[in-house]
This record gives sequence, structure tokens and C-alpha cells, in this order.
Amino acid sequence: MLFYIQLSETVRDYMGKRYDFPGTEFTTTEIMDSLTGVSWPAGLAPEDVRAWLDHCDRVKFAGYTPEQSEAESSLRRAFSFVELTRHVPLEKPPEGGEVQEDTPTDEPDAEATAEHEAAAALGATAMGGFSFEEAARLARGESLSEEE
Repeated sequence: MLFYIQLSETVRDYMGKRYDFPGTEFTTTEIMDSLTGVSWPAGLAPEDVRAWLDHCDRVKFAGYTPEQSEAESSLRRAFSFVELTRHVPLEKPPEGGEVQEDTPTDEPDAEATAEHEAAAALGATAMGGFSFEEAARLARGESLSEEE
């Protein structure tokens, strides 16, 4: 369960910073209400986000015990959310010039910082001393002790 708590809090924090709401303080319903009107990128829909949050809630609050493959999938989807929704700031146009739509700047902004923090936290959740198998075992409430 600790794995899912960290995973969920990381994504909620990221979404809150990315879309300007207190992600870790909101319920899943409040988060989804806050995301109304978001232009979702190809490959991601509000139903995907809702399903992922609901899955994490079932593990955290309803005692659901996920299989290892589900824990791995949840982590992959979390990375995918961050990657698909990351903000790419555009370069400021030269005076009298046109905006270069696909040229990111080198200047970090608050959203870019949130993305880096989320990626680092997700990486720490995934690899912070735990393999996917160990993280999945922890998510199922199992011990990592060899003695069992």
C-alpha cells in the first residue's frame, strides 16, 4: 500500500501544480472537476485519469490487493501522465517575428519544475531501493523478508 500512497500523492501533486489546484488535498472527484476543460493530448483522456485515480483509491482505502502486473502498469501510466501532459514553453518571438511553435526555451518555469519533481519522485518510488517485483509485493502488503 505504501507504494500506491507514494505513487498517487506524486501524481496528484504534479497534476495540481500543472493545472493549478491543490492536488494532494482534493478527492478524486474534486480533481476531476478541476480538470474539466483541460485539452487532453492524444493518447490520454479524462476517463484514463479517472480510472487510474480510482484504482489507486481502491488500493489505499478499500483494501484491494493488486497483482504485480497491476502495480507495474500503474507506475508506467503515472510516468505516461507526466510525459503526455508536460508543458513545453515556447521561445519568445524576435521583435516583429513569429512564434516558433516547437522550439522550447532553456528557461525553467513552475510547470517544468513540477514535471521534474514528479519524474524524480516517480523514479524514487519505482527504483528507491525496490525492484518492480518488490514494489508490487509491498503494494500487496507482503513482506520483503527472505524468511517467509
